Amino acid sequence: MIVIDKAERDDALLAMVSPSRITPPPPPPPQEQICFSSQQSSCPSKVIIPIMHCTDEQYITYFIDEVSTLLLRNKDSRFANPYRSHFPDLVISSPLVAGAMNALGALHLANTAAVMQQNHHFQRALSKYSEVVRMLRAHFSSPMAHLGISEFATCLLLCLFEMMDSQHQNWALHLNGAHEIYNLLFSPHTGTFEREAQRATELRHPLRPFLVSLFSYLDVAGARTRPGGTVVNGTYWKALKSGWEYNLGTPSLVGIRDDPALRELRAAWSNMMEVQVSISRFADDKRWMSSDEQDMIFRKILNRLIIWRASAPLILQILGDMKPDDEHLVQFPFSGMLEYAGRLEAYEKATIVHLHQVNRAGRVNFGFGRTCLDKTITRILSLIRFLSKDTGQLDVLRPLFIAGQETRKEDEQKYVRETMEHLKRFGFRNVDKSLELLENLWLKRRMYPERWTETVDELYSNILLP
Repeated sequence: MIVIDKAERDDALLAMVSPSRITPPPPPPPQEQICFSSQQSSCPSKVIIPIMHCTDEQYITYFIDEVSTLLLRNKDSRFANPYRSHFPDLVISSPLVAGAMNALGALHLANTAAVMQQNHHFQRALSKYSEVVRMLRAHFSSPMAHLGISEFATCLLLCLFEMMDSQHQNWALHLNGAHEIYNLLFSPHTGTFEREAQRATELRHPLRPFLVSLFSYLDVAGARTRPGGTVVNGTYWKALKSGWEYNLGTPSLVGIRDDPALRELRAAWSNMMEVQVSISRFADDKRWMSSDEQDMIFRKILNRLIIWRASAPLILQILGDMKPDDEHLVQFPFSGMLEYAGRLEAYEKATIVHLHQVNRAGRVNFGFGRTCLDKTITRILSLIRFLSKDTGQLDVLRPLFIAGQETRKEDEQKYVRETMEHLKRFGFRNVDKSLELLENLWLKRRMYPERWTETVDELYSNILLP
C-alpha cells in the first residue's frame, strides 16, 4: 500500500491536478472550432404544446421523443438510447412502465411549458405518479405477483421522476424498491422450479445490462448525496459482468464491435464510482472517529485516487496534460472522445475536492492548504466551460455543484450561477434546488468569513445529482 503522510497530501493533490507530461501522438490537422455532439440539439427555453389536454399516448410519445434525449444525452449514432429504442416495448406489456413514462412526460412539460399550461401538466404528472405507486405497492404486497424487469424499470423511472421534481426525498424509497427487485432477480433462490425459470428468463432480457447500470448510476448518485454508501453493498455493476452502460454508450444493445477507447473509459468510470462510495461511507463513519482515524481514512482514499490517475487510460492522461481551451484542445488526438474524457476528468477532480470536504467537515480550525484545492476547482470549471455545451452540461452537474460549494472566488461563483441559470431551461428541478443551496452557502460565507465550520449534514444536500 502506498502511504502518504499529512505533510505530503497537498503535493499529491497537485500531482493529480497536473499529471506527468506525456508526449501525445501526432495531432490531426488543426481545426478552427470544436463541435460537440451535445450542441447538435437542445431543448427550447419554453416548450409550447398546442394541445392543452394531452392524452396518455401523447405524454408517452413526448417522453420517448424529448425527455429520453435529456435523460440519456448520448448523441453518438453508434449507440441506442434505450428509453427510445427498448422502453416502448415494455409499454405494450406493462401498465406500470407506461404510467411511469406518462408521469415523466407530463412532469417535464410542467417544468418547461408556458405558464398557463404548467399546472394542468403538473396535476396530470402527480395523478399518474400516484397511480403507478399504488399499482407497484399492490405488486409488492401480493404473494402471487411476479416482480421482474418491468417492475425494476418502473422503480428506476420513478426515481428519475423524483430527481426531475426535486420537491421530496422519495427517490430513496424508489431506490430501496429497486433494491428489493434486484435481490429477487439477481440472487439465487430456493423457490419453485417455475419461479426459477421465470428468473432465468428475466436475466436474459436485453435491457438487463442497461437497467443494472441505470440502477448503479442512481445508487451511487444517492451515495454522493447522503452519507452511508449505496443501497446494495459491493460493486454489483462489476459483479454481474454486464459492464458500465449508462452514459458512455450501450454496446450490449447494438450489433457492432465496441470501441476499445470507450471501453477503457467505462472501466475507469466504474472504478471511480467505487471511490465515491467509499467517501460516502467515510462521511457516515467519521462521526465516531478520532481526528487521527479520520486522517488515516482520508489518506487511504487519496491513495486510491492517485492509483486511479496513474492507471487511467491514455486518453485521460493526455487530456490531463493539456490546458482546456480552444487553442490547445484542437490538438487532442482523439477528438471523438474529448467530451467523454472531459466529463470523466471533471468527476475525478470533483471527487478529490469532495474527499477534502468530508475530511474537513465538523473540524474547527482544521488547517489545510487551499492552493492546490483552488487549482483543482479552477480545472473543473475550465473543463466544463470548454468541453460541455448545452445539454452536455447536465452530464457534469455534480462537478459543477461541488466546485460551486468549494470555490471562494467571486468570478467562479458567477460562472457557476450563470451556468445553472442556463440549465434551468431543460426542466430538471434539481438544478434549481442546487443553485438555491449554493446561493445560501455563498451568503453564509460572506456573512461569516473564516468563522463558519461546515458539518457533515450541511455538506450533503439530499438533492439527487447523478
